[in-house]
Amino acid sequence: MGKSKRGFRKHKAGDKRRKKGAGKIPLVTFGFIIFFVLCLSAFFYIKKWMHDGISEKGISSSERFNDNRRKPNNREEKIAKEKKTRKAVELAKLPKQKPSIVESDRKIFDKEKPKVVIIVDDLGFKKEPIDKLLEIPAQLSFAVLPNLPYSKYAAEMAYKNGRDVILHLPMEPTDSSGHAAVDAGEDVLLMGLPKDKILDKLEKNLSSIPYIKGVNNHMGSKFTENTELMELVLEKIKSKGLFFVDSRTSETTVGFKIAKKLGIKTAERDIFLDEGSQRSDYIRSQIEKLINVSKEKGYAIGICHPYPDTVKVLSEVIPDIQKEVEIIPVSGVVN
Repeated sequence: MGKSKRGFRKHKAGDKRRKKGAGKIPLVTFGFIIFFVLCLSAFFYIKKWMHDGISEKGISSSERFNDNRRKPNNREEKIAKEKKTRKAVELAKLPKQKPSIVESDRKIFDKEKPKVVIIVDDLGFKKEPIDKLLEIPAQLSFAVLPNLPYSKYAAEMAYKNGRDVILHLPMEPTDSSGHAAVDAGEDVLLMGLPKDKILDKLEKNLSSIPYIKGVNNHMGSKFTENTELMELVLEKIKSKGLFFVDSRTSETTVGFKIAKKLGIKTAERDIFLDEGSQRSDYIRSQIEKLINVSKEKGYAIGICHPYPDTVKVLSEVIPDIQKEVEIIPVSGVVN
């Protein structure tokens, strides 16, 4: 009987412990679920915070880059404003009246017959070609060399007959031209001379020929390539109120460019009519080229020499070519 009661009490106590243990299981499960949810929420919150932070930085950087591209800084705005202002000032300085020559790369004598200028260089050696050239019924321009027997005669007769007279200024040639410096003339402008000596020679040459309206270079393939010396010479020519025609005896001459820079009335040779040849057929072909150039841009400048064949061809062809073009003095095209 005693054993039976003890067994019952043990069984009853075991039931209580099982019931008590069974009651704890839902609590543990619930707590685990709460913990899991909290961890998961924290994970997504941290992930979202990191993503938003990176995106925000990326957008800010992109916006700053785009803003830099769209909006120039203050210095750039200032430079752009100055350029615009400077351009307006330069345009305001342009003369209101239309100059005689506007642009050299298109026709400038609008609705007019093309103009041709023919400059005859090297005048002053002999009297006969001067007289024959004066018989040609056209406005040929006379480029007279200084210090020759008929230099003053050429200038005086040309002036009396209404022709333009210009000084054919001796300048130093390159060795490769086939000429020595002494070939250019008595008072040739030489590279190695002091500047005051160059100016003295220039003054002597300018004063030796009367009635001159301008100057073009005789030889000078070496001298006209020197920027410093050409500025020196052209400043003096400008002070005399004369124009300058670049004979272009060198491909790298700076004469025309510097004359424009200094504000001197200027022009440059287009074609040599008897360069390297005195044959009549060659001279005729060169004159034809000169006419074609004048038709393309409105005017053209040709240079020739008082060779017998050249004078003969000019006498023969000028009456005919004046049906196509107008021969005018060189002063009519310098600007």
